[in-house]
Amino acid sequence: MRHGGTWWRISRIAENDFRLTWKERSVVIWIFLMPLAFMFFFGLSFRGPSAGGRPKASLTVDNKDPGSLSPRLLDLLRLEHIDLRDSSLAGEEVVRTLEIP
Repeated sequence: MRHGGTWWRISRIAENDFRLTWKERSVVIWIFLMPLAFMFFFGLSFRGPSAGGRPKASLTVDNKDPGSLSPRLLDLLRLEHIDLRDSSLAGEEVVRTLEIP
């Protein structure tokens, strides 16, 4: 590698910049600690509902299928925190209905 080449100059500038950056003590805080603090804060702020949390949506189900697939479908919907309601219950406001023939 020659001493007057472009890559040599670039590496010398990068080395000098790196050396000057690490002279400051606050660099450790801003490069290592603050990103971890931000990840922790935003992770707590935007996490999804917990297992015992409020359901995302309610769905009225009119299940007329005596087979084994419809209960499996309903179990998968419950795993997605969807509140399933029986269509035979009267007196509740029905917003959306899933009819399984």
